[in-house]
Amino acid sequence: MPRVSEEALEKALKQLAEHAGDSKHRSNWMSTFLAACRVQAARYPNTISGVDRAVDDLFVLLPHNPTHGRINPFVRSGSGKWLKIADSGRSTVWNTGTRRGKQTVLFVDNHFKNGLLPNALSVLLESLGRVKLPGRDALAVFLARNHDWKSEPEKEELHEVAADVIGLAVQDFMRITSASSFIQPFLGEPEWTPDLLASSDLGPALFASEEADQGKNPDLFHGQETERASTSRSGIRLESRPQEDEQQSDGKSESLAWTEDICHHTLRDVHIETLAAQVLRRLDSEYIVLPDPERLVRRCVTALLVGNLVLQGPPGTGKTTLARFLADAFEVDLIQTTATSEWSPYQVVGGFRPSGDGKLTQTHGVVTAAAVDCAITVRQDLAEDLSPAEDVEGSSAGFQATWLFIDEFNRADIDKAIGSLFTVLSSSDPRHLAKTPIDLWFEPQENRKKLWLPSRFRIIAAMNDLDTSFVNQMSQGLTRRFQFVTVGVPDERPSENAPITRELRHALAAAQEWLAKTYGSVLVVPPLNVVDQEFGGVLARLQAVIDGVRHPDQGAGWPVGTAQVLDVLRVVLLRWVSDHKDDVVAMMDDAVADRLVPQMAGVGDEAEFFTQLFERLQFRIAAEALRHLVDPHRVP
Repeated sequence: MPRVSEEALEKALKQLAEHAGDSKHRSNWMSTFLAACRVQAARYPNTISGVDRAVDDLFVLLPHNPTHGRINPFVRSGSGKWLKIADSGRSTVWNTGTRRGKQTVLFVDNHFKNGLLPNALSVLLESLGRVKLPGRDALAVFLARNHDWKSEPEKEELHEVAADVIGLAVQDFMRITSASSFIQPFLGEPEWTPDLLASSDLGPALFASEEADQGKNPDLFHGQETERASTSRSGIRLESRPQEDEQQSDGKSESLAWTEDICHHTLRDVHIETLAAQVLRRLDSEYIVLPDPERLVRRCVTALLVGNLVLQGPPGTGKTTLARFLADAFEVDLIQTTATSEWSPYQVVGGFRPSGDGKLTQTHGVVTAAAVDCAITVRQDLAEDLSPAEDVEGSSAGFQATWLFIDEFNRADIDKAIGSLFTVLSSSDPRHLAKTPIDLWFEPQENRKKLWLPSRFRIIAAMNDLDTSFVNQMSQGLTRRFQFVTVGVPDERPSENAPITRELRHALAAAQEWLAKTYGSVLVVPPLNVVDQEFGGVLARLQAVIDGVRHPDQGAGWPVGTAQVLDVLRVVLLRWVSDHKDDVVAMMDDAVADRLVPQMAGVGDEAEFFTQLFERLQFRIAAEALRHLVDPHRVP
């Protein structure tokens, strides 16, 4: 089915650019309001990652152009027309709705995280004053550009679809737009595509050449640093930038003495209940079930306000997801790394490594690199607080700090690897940090040999306390430098009135949502209520597996994580949607055997009980898989 034509979209973009003309700051109002509406309509969280997703939905027209793929449709030209994709929501809309930008008045308590005011639309119109509103048909074409139409839509149909994208009633969509003329048809050949738009006279090449003529670096002008382009849409950077990057070009000889001033600034928000409420909302929206979640999250928030945190527990209980949500609530960037048995002070603090010319060059370890990143982020955040409100939109700030997330913490001999940081990590008190800089002995320049750790810097670590075969013990000295919070499996048990627990229902909803988002374009994925009806019986069997394995009649049980349950349901749902002819019980049997049983390595005397449980539920393949796991030499 056709989408709007290339001609219609180009015509719409030209008309929308008349709304703010050459004023980037005037365009902030409509961009911020639309993105906030999209967050609500799509049920994204009111966080940096949620804003990034909303901005991607609305304004990313060239997804394969990371440096100039996000459009500001409300300005005519110049360096503010095409922006970078990575972190675009954070560095534009989030800042205008959280800091000192005028657009904070659109939100409850002047902050994006609290959502739009009930009368935000009226506030928007009052703030815009006599500025010409975006053309109604033009904005509708822009917002509904990816809708598949069966035939040429009437204007009313177009307006309805566009209003739905941002979650507005049609009458409210009419209020934020003007009745500018727009000649139909909306459909036609060729349909709009990113490639056609990129090669048109509206594409970023024209504006990039304008920037070059003006002698401007577009990335710097937009206030979006190139080294952060690797940030994932989930909010966790999968890898930190190359560890020596901060020493390249002009930064190679930059002194680190300025970090001494940065170390005195503490975290901005210390309201435990407010921060915990944000995390709990995220957990609920992402179908994550934790044991006693309110108390657990408050403990984590409190730990991070005091210092560093270790999340311990069996695999699949949501430790990494919880770390990400905590970082979002604190408005910090999160760098992720994984500890290995090879870790030493070199991997953690830094040292020398061979270079291409046969010489040795200095390099920062994961903690040092993250600490430098954090200091830079804090410096930018403080500069943002001092800058005029009109400059907020182009800022690269938004995060108040950068934190480090270390997965598989106890896979390394962490006492040996992190031992030289024991003193500095003993407290996040600014007075302590001012007296205990990290010794970068390998730096050749005296003004780079000391790095003051920011008071806002934190380490969140996750460790599997179930699999003891490949882990190292930690000393009391190390454990005193972290607060340990156990993230266990949900404590809810099925009952006669509720035979299927909230955890399992949430896992089914998450699996259905995953399938729809991942393969919805090639598979017909039924809605959740249909899936729930079809899976009623087999879901009860999976519930019996979960409860029986966690709480057997004999032995200690095995803590099956929610993520492992979700893995099973994803496999079953995918097979069921692909081929309804298969027996759903057999599908579940295969999924338990392939996804759940391999996680039970190391199970003890309970193995025989679990095997009998599987056989009783007619999971013959799973029972055989467990027998093989316990005794791989056994012949069936």
